[in-house]
Amino acid sequence: MTQPIYVPPQFDAVRDANEAFLWSGKPELLPYLATGLPLLFAAAVMVGIFIFFTILFRSAPAADANPSAGLFIFAIASPLVIIFGISLLNLVRLLVAYQQTWYAVTNKRVILRTGFWGAEFSTVDFDNIPELQVTVSFFESLVGAGTISGFAAAEMPGRDSALQAAFAAGNNRFIAIRDPYTVYRLLKETTVDVKTDWQYPNALRPDENPGYRTRYSPRR
Repeated sequence: MTQPIYVPPQFDAVRDANEAFLWSGKPELLPYLATGLPLLFAAAVMVGIFIFFTILFRSAPAADANPSAGLFIFAIASPLVIIFGISLLNLVRLLVAYQQTWYAVTNKRVILRTGFWGAEFSTVDFDNIPELQVTVSFFESLVGAGTISGFAAAEMPGRDSALQAAFAAGNNRFIAIRDPYTVYRLLKETTVDVKTDWQYPNALRPDENPGYRTRYSPRR
């Protein structure tokens, strides 16, 4: 017996009247937050290198005699502190955005929901899914999760092109979802079925498309 699909009420705002949900899911918290670790790690390395060379510089006999040494160190330290602070704020952003983040696959499109100050929806039609791929990071492997990417730029009505492109760049993949290969197969099958159905002229379009079942048989 097929398990019922839980559709969170957050999708009611964008759900069409005749839209059927085939899958919905939410990222796993640990690997989702881990997407912010590379920036934090890079910032920590830069700060560590700066502290190391600052200690060496200050320990040099001529360092105290140079009145501009302190100003030079401050000029370098300030951007590093800002970068490190931004990397920490990015983790906070991910934690807040996690509460808003849900993904879904319907019989019409892919829907991605996230946001920081408020909910942000983006959609991807099946004809804008050129090639999908599944990646599993170290943290995702710990909880049986993975990331599905390959969606084209998401549609965001009401936004100018620059903001739309900036948001779509970070919201065009399913991050750290459970059973990624199952969802991958569902997406591939649905994409092929829907694209095949779209090839029918209106006069020949059936009331129901049972799915793409034909098999390629090369001539011999």
